[in-house]
Amino acid sequence: MKQTAKEFFLKKVFPVSYENKPDEVNFWYETDGHAQQSVNIMIEFAQLHVEAALKAVEDKIIVRGYAGSIMNSYPLENIK
Repeated sequence: MKQTAKEFFLKKVFPVSYENKPDEVNFWYETDGHAQQSVNIMIEFAQLHVEAALKAVEDKIIVRGYAGSIMNSYPLENIK
């Protein structure tokens, strides 16, 4: 599985600490509401873009005469 938004965020904010002291970085994250809110915003943003991309492809498929939906090809629950 790809890395989660939380992992991505923590590796970008604390690249060295996340590698060397992941427990301390995770503790900071769990106690910082702003960090959690930032990650939730990242997840929401990613979900919007995945939905838009799938919809754009689905629209092109329908125009070309193919049946079926790809909207469920990448479950939004995978975006964490």
